[in-house]
Amino acid sequence: MKLYRAVKIFEAVDSFVCTCEFSKKKLIEGGIEKGRIVCIPTFINTEETVPCYEHDKYFLFLGRMAHQKGVIYAIEAMKYLKNTDYVLKITGTLSDSPEDRKLSNYIQDNGLENKIVFTGFKRGDELTELINRAVCIVCPAIWYENMPNTVIEAYAHGKPVVASNVGSLAEIVVDGETGFLFEMKNSKEMAERLMRFVDDESLSTEMGKNAREKCCKEYNEDVHMARILAVLRGERLK
Repeated sequence: MKLYRAVKIFEAVDSFVCTCEFSKKKLIEGGIEKGRIVCIPTFINTEETVPCYEHDKYFLFLGRMAHQKGVIYAIEAMKYLKNTDYVLKITGTLSDSPEDRKLSNYIQDNGLENKIVFTGFKRGDELTELINRAVCIVCPAIWYENMPNTVIEAYAHGKPVVASNVGSLAEIVVDGETGFLFEMKNSKEMAERLMRFVDDESLSTEMGKNAREKCCKEYNEDVHMARILAVLRGERLK
């Protein structure tokens, strides 16, 4: 960055495109002129994704089981939901890595073997069905996410999202409308948010419809492409 600033390489850039207001704020903090930054969210083809507002009794962690994704906090949250019929499904498989051994040990030490289900890697129709039957998607990230596809994919399927109140997640998850936010790394607070769906089974449907509406309005392909083309034509976006 020091080198780039020294040779003034950024002065040759007409527009910086970022996916969320959070990233835009970080670019401004980094010294990029506000007027040259355009926020254009990523997209999903909502016409090809059929929402499902019914669900089975499981929460879904969707994505890589990397440390920064905070999967341990989703697992910890299930400790507070032991007396419910709900389980947490994780799209991955435990390996022999030090990180995965920690997850395995925590599950065993806290008697959560019946509450955590590792589905293995899923794609295609299997992944679609897994998302469709979930109560909600959980995103307990412990770092700044840059408009994760997991959220808009959940929205397209008509599923609410329960996420850490950090980075872009705090921006794209509308607390109490399209899902819930909780304090980062606070598994007890996360469990309290998940318990809301247990206490009121209609809440997933209600929030899922809000999420789908938001996705169709803000994150669909046509809106995205129109804004990208406008930038390339040199038009100023609001």
